Amino acid sequence: MGKKFGARLRQCREAHGIALDAVVRQTKIKRSLLEGLERDDVSGWPRGFFRRGFIRAYAQVIGVDPEAAVREFLADFPESPEISDPSGAGALTAPEPTPAESSGDRALAAVAALCTALGRIGRAQDLRPLLGECACLLKAIGVIVWIWDEATEALRPALSHGYSDGVLSRLPAVTRDSDNATAEAFRTERTCTITGNGIRNSALVIPLLTPVGCNGALAIEFAAGAEQTSAVRAVSTIVAAMLAQVFCSDSAADLGHVASRESA
Repeated sequence: MGKKFGARLRQCREAHGIALDAVVRQTKIKRSLLEGLERDDVSGWPRGFFRRGFIRAYAQVIGVDPEAAVREFLADFPESPEISDPSGAGALTAPEPTPAESSGDRALAAVAALCTALGRIGRAQDLRPLLGECACLLKAIGVIVWIWDEATEALRPALSHGYSDGVLSRLPAVTRDSDNATAEAFRTERTCTITGNGIRNSALVIPLLTPVGCNGALAIEFAAGAEQTSAVRAVSTIVAAMLAQVFCSDSAADLGHVASRESA
């Protein structure tokens, strides 16, 4: 066989002239974890959603297809159905699907596991891999979490999946009165839909609602038509509700700092 998975990733990264520190900055993954991966040592890695999300994030930065990278990674490093929480709070166990279970049953189980992981988030950077899992679950092109910045009185992209730094840097701040779906969802506290066509993609923008009001919006981009299915809309709404609780907690201030740094 050829080079192992981690060695192949390192070779690809170096071929593109991307320093490991740049990967650390963009993914917020600890350097020690990335160094271990490139040595094909993932003994210190979290499992489940976080593990797969880290691989997607790393692959995206170095220009490798994220889904292909996850498949190759899991082939080299098969994992049990246990999902660990990197905060150290414990592990979640997802039961193996039985032959009698429908695809809908398995999808519901995946949503439950994702929401449980979101409920255990303690640090802003831990949200990144879960956004990747959210995009994968919804078959979305990209996901952006916008949060309200009181200092500038505008929504700013705090965290994202599926978009390059160049694309994010060109996104303008969104004021309450801006004429777009993100501002409308935030302003009206209602889900807004952008219907796609043969030229543009579709999107859902869902307000992040908390007991004290709306403090942001979850924007999800799809291939045209996907936003119309009831299952996609339901799962998107559930994920937004979980994210709203994360942003409403003490970590919201931390996420605000992330938004300010990444939009600078």
